[in-house]
Amino acid sequence: MERLTLGDAVISLRGHDRETVYVVVGEEGSFVRLADGKSRTLSAPKKKNRKHVKKIGAVDAALLEKLRLCGAGNEEIKYFLKAFGGKHVEIGCD
Repeated sequence: MERLTLGDAVISLRGHDRETVYVVVGEEGSFVRLADGKSRTLSAPKKKNRKHVKKIGAVDAALLEKLRLCGAGNEEIKYFLKAFGGKHVEIGCD
């Protein structure tokens, strides 16, 4: 299983959201929280098994720092995902 970390761009391999691009916004054991800034926002991220996503890239340093500090917005995530042709991403920041 590929190592996924906060800020990685991933693509869904299984489920109704198959082939959707997300940003990893949280980690919970064998699950990751995903956001796209549109349908899956930072306040309502998607919980998905790590086995069902594939890493396609890493986030830039500025967005990663904002994700760590819970200061990133949905617009910033949408802008980043345009480079990957993304549709959905989810994130949680408690």
